[in-house]
Amino acid sequence: MTERFEDREALAAKIEWEGGLMESLDCGITTEMMPEGDTGLTEAWAKLEASFRETSRLADAVQELLDAEQDGEATP
Repeated sequence: MTERFEDREALAAKIEWEGGLMESLDCGITTEMMPEGDTGLTEAWAKLEASFRETSRLADAVQELLDAEQDGEATP
């Protein structure tokens, strides 16, 4: 079972410790870890998490194209 943050203060401390929101998402903080009953934060984090996943997927695709170009394997 995923452990939840006790409150917003605990989450904020973890985000700061990780170096920011994007780093926190990258290290695996998920919607299921939001404080119990904090629907506003949970909904906002779910949107941020979905956006982060999509952005990561797109960034990976761009990086693959750049890497292929460097290796002489240019693709359209």
